[in-house]
Amino acid sequence: TKGNRQKALHRIFTHYKPKQVRVWLERDKANLHDNNAVAVMISVNRSVAYKMGYISAAVACLLSGIIDNITTVNARLQAITGGFYADMVQGLRLSLSI
Repeated sequence: TKGNRQKALHRIFTHYKPKQVRVWLERDKANLHDNNAVAVMISVNRSVAYKMGYISAAVACLLSGIIDNITTVNARLQAITGGFYADMVQGLRLSLSI
């Protein structure tokens, strides 16, 4: 919910088709709060990348080692969740593949 992320999610959901949206995971080794931090990055129509947020710490703990040592993890936007009522937080549901 930090910054303009909720507005960005709403705009993505209402203005773009899934094929126009590129999503990927990126390690954030400089994150002071989590040594295993994995950011969710998004770009629409090959625009400048925007950090949508972070994978949960429990999942990032597993993914960080894979990203660091083995391979990239591909992400695909499945759906935007939440936002059914005013003031309800929205989020992303991603499918991940190695």
